[in-house]
Amino acid sequence: MSAAASLACLVGHLEPYHSLVNTSMVEFIVSDLFSTLPADVQTELLAMDDEQIAAIPTKLIEDEDDNTAVGDVVAGLRKHSLELLGLVREVSPGEGDDVDMVQSLDKIMPQKKMHEVCQMSKFVSDLTSAHEVASLVDIGSGKGYLSQLLAAWYKIPVLAIDNQMINTKGADRRGKNLAKRWEGLVVRAEERNEGKNPSNWKQRKKNMDNCDGKAKDGGEDTLLVNLTQFVESGSDCGTLVQAHLGCDTDNFGIIGLHTCGDLAAASIRTFLSSPGAKILCNVGCCYRPLTEQFSFIHGNPTSLLYAGFPLSSYLKSSEYSLGRLARTLAAQPLSRLASTPCLPDKSLLWRAVLQVIAARVAPDLTWQQMKVGNIATKSDNFLEYARGCFEKIKVELCLSDQEISELYQEEENKFGKKLNAFYQFRALFAPLVESIILVDRLVSLEEDSSVKDCYLVKMFDSNISPRSYAVVATKL
Repeated sequence: MSAAASLACLVGHLEPYHSLVNTSMVEFIVSDLFSTLPADVQTELLAMDDEQIAAIPTKLIEDEDDNTAVGDVVAGLRKHSLELLGLVREVSPGEGDDVDMVQSLDKIMPQKKMHEVCQMSKFVSDLTSAHEVASLVDIGSGKGYLSQLLAAWYKIPVLAIDNQMINTKGADRRGKNLAKRWEGLVVRAEERNEGKNPSNWKQRKKNMDNCDGKAKDGGEDTLLVNLTQFVESGSDCGTLVQAHLGCDTDNFGIIGLHTCGDLAAASIRTFLSSPGAKILCNVGCCYRPLTEQFSFIHGNPTSLLYAGFPLSSYLKSSEYSLGRLARTLAAQPLSRLASTPCLPDKSLLWRAVLQVIAARVAPDLTWQQMKVGNIATKSDNFLEYARGCFEKIKVELCLSDQEISELYQEEENKFGKKLNAFYQFRALFAPLVESIILVDRLVSLEEDSSVKDCYLVKMFDSNISPRSYAVVATKL
């Protein structure tokens, strides 16, 4: 099945649940959201105990079907996974001497980032070699972890671009520090990889001149350039490559690790509009700030020339929109929920009950005025939470402590289990929404005549890094 046909299937499968994925848990009680579920699903969810409710996300991971209403929903979602639609290309996981050595380095970055950078740097290096690409542009480079390893270990010239000066300066500092320590880091990695205890600086001082291979090169000092600049969506990066790296403008790649919001879409547009860009490898994240060309705000469509969604002419032709709440749901880490089953945090119910109180004592408050932040983390109980929230929004809460406590107990008894079940059931749809975003990007690449090949790759372990899919493309 083509990516376009798969996108049609995904959109069609979400359609009956479009209102479900666009619900806000804040409105759960006041809008009685549980009653919007199909009656047979409601019945089955209410028949579950807490342990079964906590385990609902695992149903999507398990390869077992059961003849129930919830089971039928799960089976339908599973059939529309990226893997079963044939959109994810199998690649060998990061392995070999290079990866073993990199993983044996001292912890030069957080564990999650180490996993991401090890896997992606190896993949990008192989892609670069296969297509004889001379340099890379890392758009949205952030702290520079990926760029630094690609330059230091794989010896690939990299132009790391970020529009935040604080990120660029931080990346510069880390890069210089890495260059100073690189010889020692590589020696210690080699020793660790051989099963030896890594040596200290004094032990290495006498024989450091004998280190061979990458240890002699002294890091990425001359191969990495950090640049603070906003990359215009659809611009040509070739001029930047020539100006800052001194490399040819007709043979470079564009990469990005967890490019936030619209930056993933901008990277794809830039790849297509840069004649010299031959490869693309982008892992996006943060779907909530993604702008939608056809979202409706106060009844008026938002017309954005470079909106982050949709990218494909297929979805543009139907003026398709996911919705902000659906995009927020798409970022929910279902794999983590499935690997460590648990009920939602109590603060979810607290916020829903707070909305009930607000509707009673201050019904004219807008949703902007009801932004209460993370007061729940600083509260020992609901009473503290409610008082703190109303104090923050500067509205008098004219209820006694007893009235607040009794109201909460009543709502908890009536809606507590329903809220937990609804939340867990709704989470099952997170991968489907994310899939629509990813496949829309894939189809937009397929639609461009300059693209030779494009596909998705499961780059990371989703339990470690939930945004784990990379969009990969090569040009003719």
